[in-house]
Amino acid sequence: MPTLSKRTATLRVPDMINPTSVRRIAGEGLPYSKDPSRRGDIIVQFDIQFPDLPKSTREKIAALLPQT
Repeated sequence: MPTLSKRTATLRVPDMINPTSVRRIAGEGLPYSKDPSRRGDIIVQFDIQFPDLPKSTREKIAALLPQT
């Protein structure tokens, strides 16, 4: 993730991401107004959009996935 200080922060996501998942990167956000040496957090909200696939493609993908 790009930060305000022109650095890149890494967001590790060890669990499943849902279309409305929210994650936090601590200490990489805006500086506090009363203490500029400290920074707030960056909140990352995922907006996942799945593509419309033809039925034949969906069937091929389903065949590759483990059956539950």
